Amino acid sequence: MKILVNFLVLFLLLGTVSCSTNSSGSAYAQLDANSFNEKWSKHKSNAILLDVRTPEEFKSGHIVGAKNIDFNSNDFQEKLNELDKTKIFFVYCLSGGRSSSTISLMKSIGFTNVIELDGGMMSWRAAGLLEEKGIVQKPNSDFTFLISKTEFVLVDFYAEWCAPCKKMKPVIDELSQEKIIKVITLNADVEQKLVSQFKVENLPTLVLIKKGVEVWRGQGEHNKKQLIQIINKYTSVR
Repeated sequence: MKILVNFLVLFLLLGTVSCSTNSSGSAYAQLDANSFNEKWSKHKSNAILLDVRTPEEFKSGHIVGAKNIDFNSNDFQEKLNELDKTKIFFVYCLSGGRSSSTISLMKSIGFTNVIELDGGMMSWRAAGLLEEKGIVQKPNSDFTFLISKTEFVLVDFYAEWCAPCKKMKPVIDELSQEKIIKVITLNADVEQKLVSQFKVENLPTLVLIKKGVEVWRGQGEHNKKQLIQIINKYTSVR
């Protein structure tokens, strides 16, 4: 009987904690692109859409109605504190890293209703959703021609601000300079149509193409030895 009573007391305490958490009004969520778009559309009258990328990234294409505050700016937290914490916030970056850090910061300084775009603008573009552009893009117009005329091509999707991409650059450069394989590097902030076409959601993303058809894909950092092994597997290149 004593064990049963203790169990009931514990159950009631847990129930009280659960109710207390729900009644606080706090809400943090991570939604895929379509769900994010749908929820933003419903709540935009009482919400703020926050783009935490650089001004250059923002100008290259952003979700309509977004406010830009650069995550890397020295006064980032100060600018966040100026916002109305009673509103619903929809937050995104390019792929999710900066938005995740932003939401952690927002939680710590009193924001209680924040929704993150899972995968950032890369997932938004992969879903083919509407965006607004502030500058004219200059995509690689030779890309389709190159992959159709070259038997094997390694495509490197990168961004100037991406730390793993910077670490990968010497490896990619060596593969190209040593003519191990034809390499095409594509800036994800500029090549938005190709990012969407290839459904690139993380950087760096490497795609091995054989006669115009994708045969392998990898995300994140790879060393030279790993890449040569992968290339050899599909191409017999030494």
